[in-house]
Amino acid sequence: MLLISAFFSRLFGRKQFFLICIVMFTVCSFLCGIATELWQIILFRVLQGFFSGGLQPVQLDYFKPEDRGKAFGLSFIAIIVAPVIGPMLGGWITDNYSWRWVFFINISGRHCDSAGDLSAAERSAVGAQVGEEQAQYRL
Repeated sequence: MLLISAFFSRLFGRKQFFLICIVMFTVCSFLCGIATELWQIILFRVLQGFFSGGLQPVQLDYFKPEDRGKAFGLSFIAIIVAPVIGPMLGGWITDNYSWRWVFFINISGRHCDSAGDLSAAERSAVGAQVGEEQAQYRL
Protein backbone atom coordinates (compact mmCIF):
# COMPACT_ATOMS: atom_id res chain seq x y z
CA MET A 1 0.00 0.00 0.00
CA LEU A 2 2.86 2.34 0.74
CA LEU A 3 3.98 2.22 -2.87
CA ILE A 4 0.56 2.72 -4.44
CA SER A 5 -0.76 5.40 -2.06
CA ALA A 6 -0.06 8.17 -4.57
CA PHE A 7 -2.25 6.39 -7.12
CA PHE A 8 -5.10 5.94 -4.65
CA SER A 9 -4.70 9.53 -3.41
CA ARG A 10 -5.20 10.79 -6.94
CA LEU A 11 -8.05 8.35 -7.58
CA PHE A 12 -10.09 9.07 -4.43
CA GLY A 13 -8.59 12.37 -3.32
CA ARG A 14 -6.10 12.74 -0.47
CA LYS A 15 -8.64 13.42 2.24
CA GLN A 16 -11.00 10.59 1.25
CA PHE A 17 -8.14 8.10 0.88
CA PHE A 18 -6.72 9.07 4.27
CA LEU A 19 -10.10 8.72 5.96
CA ILE A 20 -10.75 5.37 4.22
CA CYS A 21 -7.42 4.09 5.55
CA ILE A 22 -8.21 5.28 9.09
CA VAL A 23 -11.70 3.77 9.14
CA MET A 24 -10.64 0.47 7.57
CA PHE A 25 -7.64 0.15 9.91
CA THR A 26 -9.99 0.60 12.86
CA VAL A 27 -12.53 -1.87 11.47
CA CYS A 28 -9.81 -4.45 10.81
CA SER A 29 -8.47 -3.96 14.33
CA PHE A 30 -11.92 -4.65 15.74
CA LEU A 31 -12.26 -7.72 13.52
CA CYS A 32 -8.89 -8.99 14.79
CA GLY A 33 -10.15 -8.63 18.34
CA ILE A 34 -13.30 -10.66 17.69
CA ALA A 35 -11.63 -13.30 15.51
CA THR A 36 -12.38 -16.85 16.61
CA GLU A 37 -10.16 -18.82 14.23
CA LEU A 38 -6.56 -18.50 13.10
CA TRP A 39 -7.37 -17.83 9.44
CA GLN A 40 -9.59 -14.91 10.47
CA ILE A 41 -6.91 -13.19 12.51
CA ILE A 42 -4.35 -13.70 9.73
CA LEU A 43 -6.70 -12.23 7.13
CA PHE A 44 -7.68 -9.25 9.29
CA ARG A 45 -4.05 -8.55 10.26
CA VAL A 46 -3.04 -8.54 6.58
CA LEU A 47 -5.85 -6.10 5.82
CA GLN A 48 -4.92 -4.00 8.86
CA GLY A 49 -1.34 -3.78 7.62
CA PHE A 50 -2.52 -2.94 4.11
CA PHE A 51 -4.59 0.01 5.28
CA SER A 52 -2.00 1.25 7.77
CA GLY A 53 0.50 1.45 4.91
CA GLY A 54 -1.59 4.21 3.34
CA LEU A 55 -1.52 6.42 6.42
CA GLN A 56 2.17 7.35 6.53
CA PRO A 57 2.72 9.01 3.12
CA VAL A 58 -0.57 10.88 3.15
CA GLN A 59 -0.16 11.98 6.76
CA LEU A 60 3.25 13.50 6.08
CA ASP A 61 1.82 15.24 3.02
CA TYR A 62 -0.20 17.54 5.29
CA PHE A 63 2.94 19.32 6.47
CA LYS A 64 4.52 22.25 4.68
CA PRO A 65 7.66 21.30 2.74
CA GLU A 66 9.88 23.16 5.22
CA ASP A 67 8.29 21.30 8.16
CA ARG A 68 8.41 17.81 6.67
CA GLY A 69 11.84 17.14 8.16
CA LYS A 70 10.40 17.70 11.64
CA ALA A 71 7.44 15.47 10.80
CA PHE A 72 9.74 12.69 9.59
CA GLY A 73 11.79 13.08 12.77
CA LEU A 74 8.71 12.68 14.97
CA SER A 75 7.52 9.65 13.03
CA PHE A 76 10.97 8.05 13.26
CA ILE A 77 10.97 8.58 17.04
CA ALA A 78 7.75 6.57 17.16
CA ILE A 79 9.28 3.92 14.89
CA ILE A 80 12.27 3.61 17.24
CA VAL A 81 10.33 3.71 20.53
CA ALA A 82 7.43 1.41 19.51
CA PRO A 83 9.47 -1.83 19.32
CA VAL A 84 10.76 -1.17 22.83
CA ILE A 85 7.51 -0.19 24.54
CA GLY A 86 5.08 -2.22 22.40
CA PRO A 87 6.02 -5.74 23.52
CA MET A 88 6.11 -4.74 27.19
CA LEU A 89 2.75 -2.98 27.03
CA GLY A 90 1.24 -5.78 24.92
CA GLY A 91 2.48 -8.40 27.40
CA TRP A 92 1.04 -6.47 30.33
CA ILE A 93 -2.33 -6.10 28.58
CA THR A 94 -2.36 -9.80 27.64
CA ASP A 95 -1.45 -10.93 31.17
CA ASN A 96 -3.92 -8.68 32.94
CA TYR A 97 -6.82 -8.64 30.50
CA SER A 98 -6.88 -10.63 27.25
CA TRP A 99 -4.97 -10.74 23.97
CA ARG A 100 -8.07 -9.30 22.28
CA TRP A 101 -7.58 -5.98 24.10
CA VAL A 102 -4.33 -5.44 22.22
CA PHE A 103 -6.55 -4.88 19.17
CA PHE A 104 -9.49 -3.21 20.93
CA ILE A 105 -7.21 -0.51 22.33
CA ASN A 106 -6.62 0.70 18.75
CA ILE A 107 -10.31 1.44 18.35
CA SER A 108 -10.51 4.04 21.12
CA GLY A 109 -7.21 5.63 20.12
CA ARG A 110 -8.07 5.80 16.43
CA HIS A 111 -11.58 7.08 17.16
CA CYS A 112 -10.22 10.03 19.15
CA ASP A 113 -7.38 10.60 16.70
CA SER A 114 -9.72 10.65 13.70
CA ALA A 115 -11.16 14.01 14.72
CA GLY A 116 -7.69 15.57 14.71
CA ASP A 117 -6.81 13.89 11.42
CA LEU A 118 -10.02 15.13 9.84
CA SER A 119 -9.40 18.72 10.94
CA ALA A 120 -5.82 18.53 9.64
CA ALA A 121 -7.13 17.21 6.33
CA GLU A 122 -9.63 20.07 6.15
CA ARG A 123 -6.92 22.67 6.86
CA SER A 124 -4.64 21.10 4.27
CA ALA A 125 -7.39 21.03 1.64
CA VAL A 126 -8.23 24.68 2.34
CA GLY A 127 -4.55 25.64 2.21
CA ALA A 128 -4.08 23.81 -1.10
CA GLN A 129 -7.17 25.53 -2.52
CA VAL A 130 -5.93 28.98 -1.45
CA GLY A 131 -2.53 28.19 -2.96
CA GLU A 132 -4.16 27.26 -6.28
CA GLU A 133 -6.21 30.47 -6.27
CA GLN A 134 -3.10 32.56 -5.62
CA ALA A 135 -1.31 30.77 -8.46
CA GLN A 136 -4.16 31.69 -10.81
CA TYR A 137 -3.79 35.37 -9.97
CA ARG A 138 -0.02 35.29 -10.52
CA LEU A 139 -0.50 34.16 -14.12
